[in-house]
Amino acid sequence: MDRVVAQHVTEDLGAACTLQDWFDHCDAAVLPAPLRRRLAAGRAGVADMIANRLPAGCRAAVAAVAAFLFRPMDLVPTQPDRAPCVLMNAAGLAVTRRVFGPPVERRVDGRVVMIDWGWIAEAVMFTTYGRILDLGEVVRCWPREPGPPAND
Repeated sequence: MDRVVAQHVTEDLGAACTLQDWFDHCDAAVLPAPLRRRLAAGRAGVADMIANRLPAGCRAAVAAVAAFLFRPMDLVPTQPDRAPCVLMNAAGLAVTRRVFGPPVERRVDGRVVMIDWGWIAEAVMFTTYGRILDLGEVVRCWPREPGPPAND
């Protein structure tokens, strides 16, 4: 999967670039900021806040979605507190559903529960930001893409 993404980036931009390269070109001051008290708890802490409302057997699903949505923090070492917005927005809900699939029924603690990956993603986003971000407010923070200046 990483090779597919790298190939698409190179095809689209004409050169390889990383998420850090993109963040080097953003207006970080206007990027949506997560709630500091929630970010301080880290991805495991956010996952615990959500999992505590669900049957114990759902913890692994919540942890997996939280780890996925917080992944951009690992890729942007210069601004890790600003990076989650890359996936934690309305478009990230669709991406999460595509990656994890449709809701599934599982037998948990002797009963059938529905694991809804999209609902979990919404909960992670709302817990982290206090709302679901609009993709537009994220992408408008980039006045230009990384790479050589475009010949307009």
